[in-house]
Amino acid sequence: MLAVLLGAALLAPVPPAAVQVEQGRAFVSCGWLQQHREDLSCRQTPDSLALSDAFSPSVVWLIESAGRATSRPTQQGQVERAVTPPLNRTADHFLAARDLQRLLGVPVDWKAGQLWLGQTPSAVRAVARVQQADRDVANLRRQRGIPPGVGYSEMERLTLFPVGRADERCDWVEDTARCFAWRGGRWQATWAAQTERTAWDPWPTLASRALEAVLGQARTLRGQKPDWSGGLEYEGVSGHGMGHAVRRGRVAPGGQWTQVYEKSGTIDAAFAPNPPGGKTGN
Repeated sequence: MLAVLLGAALLAPVPPAAVQVEQGRAFVSCGWLQQHREDLSCRQTPDSLALSDAFSPSVVWLIESAGRATSRPTQQGQVERAVTPPLNRTADHFLAARDLQRLLGVPVDWKAGQLWLGQTPSAVRAVARVQQADRDVANLRRQRGIPPGVGYSEMERLTLFPVGRADERCDWVEDTARCFAWRGGRWQATWAAQTERTAWDPWPTLASRALEAVLGQARTLRGQKPDWSGGLEYEGVSGHGMGHAVRRGRVAPGGQWTQVYEKSGTIDAAFAPNPPGGKTGN
């Protein structure tokens, strides 16, 4: 889904309701970016806006109302740039479209009375790394859905898959992990365990196998623990009511961790489950 969305059109029109024009300059709604752009995050704080590239989590710009943007790409250094002061419109702020281009490299165009925005370069690079086999596995996982009884929780549900496979999965909610295998056209339970930590606690930790690196110490309740010798892919989904958050990535044997995507906002097509398919564009 992600590859299709990003590959179909590098430039897409922004709805007129999400655009304001002042003194010949186009501004785009921060709230609209947060809800509808999978590659961009725009969070409003009391005295600034936090603009970031979801495919390069280290790239975060704090934009002040006076027109100053700062970023700290490393522990030692800070970068400052002058930007157009955002427009404050009641419950929303509007960012100058040209600043999206200057800060994050988003292609910007104005034609036929509409603002057109492209994807961030890191999002385009990430999609370019997605192989057809990865997309096929992701589609198969979505088709098979959620095992019976897993359900949703106000805490995060972390779903784990062996890399490149769709026939096994583990769902980790609070301190319980439940694993399944796809047999005879349905999910069948294979293992259940109680963990000493939850998905909200720090993970992964160093371990020879990726599953142990994520779950940590686990006490078997029933069944047999999956033997995943390779790495795993994860998707964390949390929220309740109209709130929704998603994060995706990979964990390698040994505990090496690569987060590909993270975002939160109101429930929208941009947050539909979509297993990871590539690395960040860093």
